[in-house]
Amino acid sequence: MRPFVAGLLLLAFGTSVPELAVNLRAMWQQEAHLALGNAIGSNVVNFGLSLGLAALAAPLLLRARLLVPMLVLLVVATFALMVFGLDGYVGRIEGAALLTGFLAATAFMLRHARHADAEAQEEIVAFASTDTGPARNLLRLVVAAALLYLGARWVVSSSLVFGRAWA
Repeated sequence: MRPFVAGLLLLAFGTSVPELAVNLRAMWQQEAHLALGNAIGSNVVNFGLSLGLAALAAPLLLRARLLVPMLVLLVVATFALMVFGLDGYVGRIEGAALLTGFLAATAFMLRHARHADAEAQEEIVAFASTDTGPARNLLRLVVAAALLYLGARWVVSSSLVFGRAWA
């Protein structure tokens, strides 16, 4: 696997792992509504707050050719979720459709990654590279997994407490 593709996957999955951990914890505790709220809420915050503040600080440059098609796919996935939820329920068939869309988007990203401009590729490779050995990286992975578990547990339990207090 080329370093650019590995870095792209690291960015794509690494930034979503905390939401996934919270969603898995919510599902484990039979609180599926928290998983849906977390997924929608994190996207609203990522686009509205994170990108809004970043653009206020400095204009954002959409130079990675992969970004525009991925944004279109995000809009399509959002619209699909809205349609799937019209009956008040997102079931296994709709979940399978969303997962299939995710896998197709990932395949698209991997297939077209080689066409990204050289500067964008270099930035992603530099971001994802590490100069440490496997033992240190394994330690980082173990610590990150423990923190993700504890964080997801805290977020789910706190969300339930806040939700009940405001109900």
